[in-house]
Amino acid sequence: MNLLLIIAAASGLFVVLALVAIGLLLFRIGGKKRVVQSPTTNMTIDLEALPLTPLPGGTATIDIYSSPSQLAVLVLAPVGRGYDLPDQTHWRPLLEQLCPGFTEILDQHQPVFRKWPAQISHAGFYRSFFANMRNHDSPTSTTQWYKLAGRLDWLDRQILVGIVAKSNQSTPLAPIQVEQSGKWREILKKGAPS
Repeated sequence: MNLLLIIAAASGLFVVLALVAIGLLLFRIGGKKRVVQSPTTNMTIDLEALPLTPLPGGTATIDIYSSPSQLAVLVLAPVGRGYDLPDQTHWRPLLEQLCPGFTEILDQHQPVFRKWPAQISHAGFYRSFFANMRNHDSPTSTTQWYKLAGRLDWLDRQILVGIVAKSNQSTPLAPIQVEQSGKWREILKKGAPS
């Protein structure tokens, strides 16, 4: 009789555990939130098709490693899900962190501007930015296009910045990743007016 009770209790326990396991499995499958992807925005910019007009006399250049250049593209993106860029009223002080006089250059050069969606990682932003800035140069040839991407620490957040500038001279430089916020000022300088 005791053996029968033990077997019945064990069978009942087994059935209960099996039902709990099935319930958890169904909850996990059915309870998962479905992420609805919004249609991806085409972030590609054909650099050769940009309507760059020569800078008028007296306009400062953006010097990249001392090479006078014209600012062609500026991309800004916040870091992290659910984050956004600061209000536009804060953009001038933010961009002056790149190099003193950057906003004056921005006003004079009038580059193409893109606000990208929040980025999950720096490395992902770098790859995506460099891949979406298209020019017709071979990857092994010299080019007039400087492509820079990096982070900028501002107040309590990080902003990802992508810059494309066209130089009057060819450069063998590969795309430049700016890994530290303070490195922008070593690379970029406000050039003398042309």
